[in-house]
Amino acid sequence: MAVVVSDSWRSWRVMRSRRRAGVLRQYLVALAS
Repeated sequence: MAVVVSDSWRSWRVMRSRRRAGVLRQYLVALAS
């Protein structure tokens, strides 16, 4: 049980950090243009 919870938590963290990176990339592109 704990393994499944930690795995889902890790995937959630990765998804969230990925989304934040995408937002930062769009922000930088908007600044450059």
